[in-house]
This record gives sequence, C-alpha cells and structure tokens, in this order.
Amino acid sequence: MPLEMISEFKARLANAGRYGDERYASFLLASDPLAGKLTPGLRREITGGALRCGTETAGRLRERFGAALPREIALRSGLRIEEGSLSQPRLVLSSYDSRAAVITLNSSLIEQIDRFLSVENLLPAGAGSAEIAVAHELFHHAESADPAIFTRTYRITLWGIGPLCYRSAVPMASEIAAGACARALCRLSFHPLLLEPILLRTRSTAEAEDWFDRFDRAENLPATD
Repeated sequence: MPLEMISEFKARLANAGRYGDERYASFLLASDPLAGKLTPGLRREITGGALRCGTETAGRLRERFGAALPREIALRSGLRIEEGSLSQPRLVLSSYDSRAAVITLNSSLIEQIDRFLSVENLLPAGAGSAEIAVAHELFHHAESADPAIFTRTYRITLWGIGPLCYRSAVPMASEIAAGACARALCRLSFHPLLLEPILLRTRSTAEAEDWFDRFDRAENLPATD
C-alpha cells in the first residue's frame, strides 16, 4: 500500500484521537433509532449519564478485582470466554450472552486488528483489542445484573395523551456506557471506538475514510438548548 495512504490514515486517526469522550458519545448517539426525537438537552442528559455510568461501573470492578485484566475479571465473575465468528450485518468484535454467561470474541477480526497495530504501531502498548473487547462486554454483564443501572432505567417520553404516555429506553446509551467502561477499565489513552476505523482499514480504505467523514460530521453537543 502506498506510504502516503498509510500516512493519511495515521493523521486522521490521530486527529480523531484528540477528541474527548463526549464527541464519541455524540457520534454513537447519532445512530440511535430515536436520534431524531432527541433535543440537545436530552442528548446531553443521555451522553453525560451514560458516560458516568460506564466509568463508575469500571471503578466498581477495579474495587472488587484490583489490577486484574478484563479477561481475568470475566473468568472470576463466572463468565466463559469463547472464540469464534460472529455472523452479524456489520463487523462485530465481541458479543455477550447473558443467558449462557458467555463472552464470544470474533477471533479473526481481533487478529486482523492486532496484526495491523503491531505493523504500524498506531496505538499504545498494552491496549490489546481482545482485552478491550472483553472490557466492553463486562459492562453489559454488569448491566444485565443491575435493574437500577442508568442504561436500563433511563427513559424518554415519545408521546402523551392526557394521563397516558409512552416512554422508551435509548438503546445506544448502553453502547456509550460500555465504551466508557472499557476505556476506564483498560486505562486507555484513546477511545476504544477507534478500533472500528482500524478494523475497517484492514478491509477497505474507502470504508475507513467514510467512518472518519461521519465522525468529522458528528455534532458537538451545544452548551444550551
């Protein structure tokens, strides 16, 4: 691959890495099915609550398990970790099955990322993608066991007629929180969502560029409504 293409990719990766967690949260929230119904105030409320939820979950895991790696935490929590291929409509590094208490790692995709990282030295040492993926799923495990957690209790009102109203959860809040948990638990200097363009880059330059373009267009949350 031409060196200028690699150089441009690194530059865009570095640029995306300069943003804070709120920008990544806003980027994720934009893909939520309810995104069009969210006011700026609701977006701030959701992203702020989800980021705190994920960071606090990581803190509780650290209090309980000390400096253990996410994989060890998972095993000590009674989870099994399996490797295999995940048949999804999009690239997925891992999944969590609460009924079976299993985290499945998409080994082929993880190998692609780690190979690319080792060759290009794009991200700091100690940030193996498998541990990041397990940390992400550990949030979902904690979430499934806690009916009072923010991502399960937060609701927005979609419509109301007199005393009747319909309130809905915001699905992407869970992913925002899981990313915050993984970042805190793995002590990352970058947001774990940056693994996505790296993975896309191993498959297609155009797909990685499209990811960066969409991220660049992500709306910054305004200070007021």
